Amino acid sequence: MANIIGIDLGTSTTLLAHLSNSGESIIYKNKDNELLTHSAVWFEGDRSVIVGTEAKKMFGVAKDDEIFIEFKRDMGDATVVHKVHGKEWHPRDFSALVLRQVREHFEANNGPIDAVVITIPANFSDEARVNTINAAKEAGFSLGNDALVNEPTAAAIYYASSAPSKLKGKYLIYDFGGGTFDATILEVDGDDIKVLTSMGVQRLGGKDLDEKLIGLIGQKYTKLTGAEFRGKETMSEVQLTRWDVEQLKVTLSSRERVSVPLKTDRGTLRAEITRNEFNEAISTLITQAELAVDTALDNAKIEAKDLAGVFLAGGSTLVPAVAQSVERHLGIKPISRDPVGSVALGACMYAAIRNKTKLSGAQTVAVGAKKVQDVTPHFFGTTFRDRASGKLMVDTIIAKDRPLPCTESKSFSRGVHQGDNIKVQITQSGSEQTDPDFVDIIWTDYLKELPIVKEDTEIKVSYTYDTNGVMQCTILDILSGKSLSVTLDKKGPAGGKKPAGGVNIKDYTLD
Repeated sequence: MANIIGIDLGTSTTLLAHLSNSGESIIYKNKDNELLTHSAVWFEGDRSVIVGTEAKKMFGVAKDDEIFIEFKRDMGDATVVHKVHGKEWHPRDFSALVLRQVREHFEANNGPIDAVVITIPANFSDEARVNTINAAKEAGFSLGNDALVNEPTAAAIYYASSAPSKLKGKYLIYDFGGGTFDATILEVDGDDIKVLTSMGVQRLGGKDLDEKLIGLIGQKYTKLTGAEFRGKETMSEVQLTRWDVEQLKVTLSSRERVSVPLKTDRGTLRAEITRNEFNEAISTLITQAELAVDTALDNAKIEAKDLAGVFLAGGSTLVPAVAQSVERHLGIKPISRDPVGSVALGACMYAAIRNKTKLSGAQTVAVGAKKVQDVTPHFFGTTFRDRASGKLMVDTIIAKDRPLPCTESKSFSRGVHQGDNIKVQITQSGSEQTDPDFVDIIWTDYLKELPIVKEDTEIKVSYTYDTNGVMQCTILDILSGKSLSVTLDKKGPAGGKKPAGGVNIKDYTLD
């Protein structure tokens, strides 16, 4: 039997699911016999690292430069660098440690992994996607051509696979996780799943709900003591950690009020927070999610009444106000079936779909004829000089929501004024733009030593976007045949080359 796994590499928690002998996706417990692994890294010593629950509990207790959480939010941002014991660590390095932990535990008990798929937010930038691939490689995974899947797509696979009857129609996956939010519209016809569009907010999740709860605690503290609440400093003084705050949030999901112990020089004071107060505090965050849902519906050119159903994914949907907002906003009662595990379970099934030749007979029967079609998450284009205005402009090559994999080409004119070289830029944006000030430049280079021309000649720009969400681009000068090519997972801004001063995670012992 092949070892087929799916990993939900989350902002707050990471889950691993494996395919059973009978072809069922099952969450695999970690080394501490827990269903989920907290995405937390604590450097207990110079070469000793603890990953998981124990590390999460130490946040706010250990030194700031020894413990790290929520680093997934910074994936793809090359400017985020942390110094640990004189070494430079990037967000992908911390993710690699978490992935290495779950891989080593699984393989120690089951043997080598034959196929793995790792989930990412649908709104992840190209750099963040490539960072995830590189983190998995650093962690010791051998990756296939389809190593990534969008989190809401994975959740959709789980819901379609576990539904009591065959699904048919358009569905919304409402994915409110620990750090990100995605609203994805899909069209499902039995075993055939097609993503139509996704709209996300990269910094909207359980962490933000926690911050609102901390704000409430701060208000209560000031009211009880008359002293200013100074954030992390005061939290340390009253002996409250982020772990404690998360547990208070969980309690408020099942109870109408919670009592918060605050240790002060006047003894232990108790601040009472009600669910209604918490709901009011997080209302602006819920509104952000509702706006993303509206945009997704607009992009899919449908209305809420056209949806056959709404499925919840992500641990933050366990907060009553979140699920209630979906029903209130869309007029549809959402379905919640293992929202915490759904993404990992679906990723495992996706790995099986993409690796059918490795499955046993029983696994093959269970997977059946399931098909998944995902789409591009962004607009990808290039810059060019407009002849009429002389301004630098952006032209889209691959539009958002194109079925994957896809290849598109456009031709541009090289004029006599450009000499023997042209500047090439690849752009990325969440909406279609023509102004370079409103896009991200994800790659820049020059096509050099071109023949000088006396009249306009053709430059052909071709982009390919694969199922891992990795860009391959070629810029061809038709006259000379000279070209410039780039595969962003190897040469791009988030590429495979280790950043200067980076670390080798193999040098560290995991506990």
